Formats: sequence, C-alpha cells, structure tokens
Amino acid sequence: PEGTFTDRWTLQEALQLPADTEKTAQTTMPLITSWPQGAQKTLPDQWVWDTWPLKTEDMQIATVRAADGTPYYVLIHLSVDDSVLPGARHDLATLRYSYSTDGRSWQPGGYLFPEGVVLGSRNWAGSALLKADGSVEVYYTATGERDEGPVQGPSSVLERQQVGDVQGPLTADGQLVPQSGSGFPNEGGIGFEQRIALADGVKAEVVNGRVVFSGTWKHRVILRADGTLYQTVAQSDAGPLYGFRDPWAFRNPADGKRYVLFTGNMGGLKSQQTCQPEDLGDAAFRAGLGALNAEMPLHNGAIGLAVETAPGAWKLLNPLLTARCVNQELERPHLVMKDGQVYLFFSSHIGKFAPYGDLRDRGEEGLYGFVGDSLRGDYTPLNRGGLVLNTPLTQRYQSYSYDVLPGGLTTLFVDVPGIGNQDISVVSTLPPEEQRAVFGGTLGKTLKIDISGGSTALVSELNYGQIIP
Repeated sequence: PEGTFTDRWTLQEALQLPADTEKTAQTTMPLITSWPQGAQKTLPDQWVWDTWPLKTEDMQIATVRAADGTPYYVLIHLSVDDSVLPGARHDLATLRYSYSTDGRSWQPGGYLFPEGVVLGSRNWAGSALLKADGSVEVYYTATGERDEGPVQGPSSVLERQQVGDVQGPLTADGQLVPQSGSGFPNEGGIGFEQRIALADGVKAEVVNGRVVFSGTWKHRVILRADGTLYQTVAQSDAGPLYGFRDPWAFRNPADGKRYVLFTGNMGGLKSQQTCQPEDLGDAAFRAGLGALNAEMPLHNGAIGLAVETAPGAWKLLNPLLTARCVNQELERPHLVMKDGQVYLFFSSHIGKFAPYGDLRDRGEEGLYGFVGDSLRGDYTPLNRGGLVLNTPLTQRYQSYSYDVLPGGLTTLFVDVPGIGNQDISVVSTLPPEEQRAVFGGTLGKTLKIDISGGSTALVSELNYGQIIP
C-alpha cells in the first residue's frame, strides 16, 4: 500500500542470478565503429548527449502540425559547444532542440529557452509534454545556482555559452575546477544541488517550416529532496555525488493522475547509512561474497516518484525501486505501457555498482528493466536478471543514456567508442584534441527491441536518432 516500502522492487533481488546468465545476443548491442561528425552530427558544432522527444501526456510521441497538416517531431537535447572538453560538458549544459518531419533527419532549432531565465547554473535531463491545446510543459533538472562557479565573463551560463566564453581552470578529466565558499559539500564554487523544475507558458507552432515556441516560458521548482525519502545535497557528505534529477512526467491511465519519475538517492546522511545482509539478497546469493565493506552504504540509488495532488502541487512518494548498498545511480527512469503491463527502464554505469565481491562484475554498462502489472504493483526483472541492453565487452563505454519509446525503438548517444576496451578514466589523460576525437557527442543508431511479457530481445538497428518506424 502507498506509504510503505513494500510496494517497490530492489535491484539487488535482480542480481541474484549467476554472473553472465542474462548476457546474450538478445541484449548485446552492435559495436560502434563510426559515428556522424561535423555537419552530420545531430546538432552541428554541438556535443549532444541525454535526449528526449516531445510526447503527449499518455506517453505517445507527439507531433506539432503545420497549417497544411504536415507533422513535425521534436527532440530536446542536453548540449554544449563542441569546443568544450567532453568532461566539462555537464558544467555548462543547456537545453537545445531539433525538429523533423519524418522522425529520422533532424534540423537544429536553437536554444529551447532563448530568453535565458532558466533556473540553476546549468540544466540536466528531463522530459517534455505537448498538451491537447498545443501548450508545452518541459520538466528539467535545475542544477546549482545562477551566476556561480569559477567561469568569469557575462552574467549567466547561457550568455557565456552564446559568446563562446567557456574558459576557466579544468581538472585532469576536463571538469571546471571548483572554488571554495559555495556551501556545497566537496564541490566548492560549482553547486551540485539538484531540483526538479517545470517550464510552461508557451505553445508549439510551425512557422515557415520551423518549429517554434510562442509565448514566454515560466519557470518554477516543483520538487526538492526532502532529506527523509530522498537525500539532499547536504546529506551527501561522502562517496559518489548524489542525484535528484531526470524528471519524467506522464499521466497514469489507471487512475488519471499525473506523476513524475526521477533519479534519486535514499534519504539520510550518507556517511551514517548502513547495510544489512539482506540488502544484498538471500543467504545463498551472499555466500562467498565476503564481509560488508565501508564503501557499500555510500551506494544508495533509487528511482523516485511524485504525484500531482492539485494543479501545480506535487507530493513526493516512496521510491519505486531502490538499490541500497548495490548501486549509486539509476538514471533517466521512464515507462512503456504495453498489453496491460508497466515496463520500467533506467540506465546505469558499471562503476556505479558497489565494489563488493564480484557484484560490480555482475553489473553492466547499459539499460535495465522491470515489468509490473500496475505502477505500484509487484515488479519482476526483465530477462530474469533485469538486463535489457549491454555494450559489447570489447567496447564497454561506447554509448549511454537509453530511452525506450512506444513500440520498442530505443535511442542512445555515442559516448567514447574511440577508447576500445580501456577504462573510461583513460580519456582524461589524453591531450584535448584526442579527447574530442574519441568522444561521440551525437545521437547513435536507434535500436529496436521487442518487448513481450517478461522478456525483451534486440532485433534490429535503425537510423541515427530515429524515433518513428
């Protein structure tokens, strides 16, 4: 029942299979040997990573109609000028969009929020809805505070991007060097507090063959971590960075209510969290793994859930899925509803699994999924172990940020296929131009997966960034 922790599944329950049980030809993605560059990229002159389409409230791909009836599809992207080192892109990320009449070839639309009144110092992933009256809602992650950080120049991050001023000291992995005095634990001048924001007040229209947003965007924070169900940045005082991001909005057909899924961490001070043996599964699974170690409690990822209780009013609910002592980040959660079943998907990195016995070896760089008979029903892992897509063993970090669309088309971005099977940390040791050369920063070929009952299968590879069959 709502209000307890009995209505969610745990990732550790999905990992109780022998290693490699679920890694098959049905889950392993094709090797990426080349990708669009220059003018052929999704957005020329931009790095692009997390991407999502404009959808209807009932989770279908939306179209904006021109006067002659021609449908236009819209993608929203995290992006930054490709002169920026790939590792620094999160510190300067903003939202841009593209549009297409066929759902396959994309034209750049420019900044999503051109007036520069976004919340936070930069924006991370989210979702977008086209309502029946043509109005648009964009849910996004507002990260940090405006005008913070060591980068000097114009008064906002958006302005700095527009003039190409991305100068500033960088760490070895290409991140902006933090300065002291921000009040954010461990991070200095670049804040990592994350809030879920909503922008609306505009309508999508087609003008002279371009999709434009008419009106003035209105921005507001609708959800903040509460410290009890979901960890705040102040509670994240040790280990990997916390998360309260990636809002994915939808209307649940079962009850007619509007919900938001998001990436979070379980509430409470991180350094004081503990693990219990049962957090790792049953006794048979734990046998031989060894004693719990001090790093494990620092991994407390969750897929959060919130409901709209009245127009504009949102309430945090208990997590839909947790990974205490198993995994730190369950990113970009989203749903597909098919044949009366609810399919829950999310992305995760190998390095986000806790370093405990061979637990990290059981994890994969890829897409995970669960299936249930209702939003808060009993979920079971897809393909017996939860793994839906994994990168090839010879090129573990070739892609990331998967988005399963109605019908099973799954988008992704090209990450760092240029390093082969080397650990991703090698990228920060390369000269700047080599870092840019090994990074894709553009949409990869869409994958088609068949979803049936409790299983999925990779069946084909389509065009770059394709969202319509």
